[in-house]
Amino acid sequence: RYLGNIKLTIQEYGYDASPNTNYSAITIGSKSRRTVSADWGARAYLLARAAGIDQMNWFRSLDLTNDFTAGADFATSGAGTGFNGTSPDSSFKYWPVGYMLGTLKWVMKNHIGKSQMITYGDSTSYTVMKDTAVAGYDTCTYYSWMGTSNNSTSSVTINAPSGKTFSYIQRVDFKYSGVSGAGELNNGDVNGTKTTITPASSITFTATETPVMFRVVETNTGAPPPTETRRLGRYRLKF
Repeated sequence: RYLGNIKLTIQEYGYDASPNTNYSAITIGSKSRRTVSADWGARAYLLARAAGIDQMNWFRSLDLTNDFTAGADFATSGAGTGFNGTSPDSSFKYWPVGYMLGTLKWVMKNHIGKSQMITYGDSTSYTVMKDTAVAGYDTCTYYSWMGTSNNSTSSVTINAPSGKTFSYIQRVDFKYSGVSGAGELNNGDVNGTKTTITPASSITFTATETPVMFRVVETNTGAPPPTETRRLGRYRLKF
């Protein structure tokens, strides 16, 4: 609020998959620590974005070890495999965190500005936030998740702003396996799973502890959906 255009960055954040560190995620129901670290990582990023943070850096791109007994902080917080014991892994594979980071990047690549908190939940309820519309478009993205850590769910309805309707709705879910061990590797999609939903004036869904995203076009009631603005190429003539 008071720093003008100064960029705010959280240099390091993340969670370990090893239970023997000070920064380990936990298992929740059938979800492994790696899956929970992806859920928590997405929720932390979205909350920081709503608070005005411009950039967050996941601490480690590759694991330092898969030895969970070592207990080295952040050695098992990688977005993908790095080492098998002390030997480099010859075939890189994504962990759930890698799929989470890729999907957020894909969804947010055209958004600008600060997010808007629609419903601020706590550790017992759900949160709904909205990204600022892309410049020149009427598109935006809604995000929602449960702030719990016990597999709670809740029915949620997101209504279009007054005088508008959702003329286009695309649901985006993170796609990664919650199965412990090798089942988590290369079992996902860095762009998530996309489902087109029938246009409506509201969206009703079940919120879980894994964030869900809705990319929408908000159109004035009775008006046709906006058409995409095409950018013309620029050419420089040298004389």
